[in-house]
Amino acid sequence: MQPPLLQIGTVLRPHGLQGELRIRLHNPASSALEHVESVWLRQPVALPGTTRRGDEQREWRLEAARALPDGCYLVSLAGLADRTAAEALRTAEVLVRREDLGALEDNEVYLADLVGLSVRSVAGEELGRVKEVLHLTGSSLLCVERPARPDLLLPTVAEILARVDLSEGVVVVDPPDGLLDT
Repeated sequence: MQPPLLQIGTVLRPHGLQGELRIRLHNPASSALEHVESVWLRQPVALPGTTRRGDEQREWRLEAARALPDGCYLVSLAGLADRTAAEALRTAEVLVRREDLGALEDNEVYLADLVGLSVRSVAGEELGRVKEVLHLTGSSLLCVERPARPDLLLPTVAEILARVDLSEGVVVVDPPDGLLDT
């Protein structure tokens, strides 16, 4: 089942004194924040009475979003009016409703939809399953869980992701020499 909310970025830090947020999108070419009315911010929180952590998620109405030359956005959210409140949202994940995003091109997929898919090399070798997608500064990695071996991290670039078939449930990869040796 496809998740109804898709993570598209991360809150970097507050901007100014009026509660604006500086947000970095996972895809620097994306204009998603210019086309949505609401965003959800998700942050890890400690669960009372335990040592475990959970997630707290809240919907915010988007008042304004303006693109910056470095690929980030400055965003104003309804009800977020000062720097102290904005500071509490530092590092929050930014999510939007899947249905609010534009249609994908034929050769595009949402990275979130790859979680759980089988991963196979172009030579046909079964490598494992996509456990999660890690979003780092400037890039994303597929974390592939392999049986009896350490997890494999694969950059999500066209040179490595040879084919994705959601209906078949498979990601076919063409990793460079040596990447599978760990």
